Amino acid sequence: MTESSRRLCGTGAIWGALGLILCAFAAHGVDHPREALWLRLGGICMLVHAVMVIFIANLVPARSGRVVAALFLIGSAVFAGTLAAMTLGAPRWLGAITPAGGLTMLSGWFLLAWVFFRPEPEAAKTPGSFP
Repeated sequence: MTESSRRLCGTGAIWGALGLILCAFAAHGVDHPREALWLRLGGICMLVHAVMVIFIANLVPARSGRVVAALFLIGSAVFAGTLAAMTLGAPRWLGAITPAGGLTMLSGWFLLAWVFFRPEPEAAKTPGSFP
């Protein structure tokens, strides 16, 4: 595993831990049901994208993988971060920013699909290789 892949896996692991913390706080530290739902949604979003960042670090070509991972991390940070901020008392207008995080994550998913569907140059094809 390359140093870049190791750092990306480590980042994914930390991201997963942060997502779990948000979910736990939603379950045990928030009394209002709507706000607990916001935190749980943000935490689950972070957990899913943490797993994807680790997947990307191991199976996606380096340059494309870094871009997809960045979109996943930035998008889920904006998405979960704005939800968490509103839960902790920040102004509700931050909710208008939340969809930008969702669109950023969606961009990462579409880029990841493109990475796997694009034609591979003949020189890069080797028996048993994955993208």
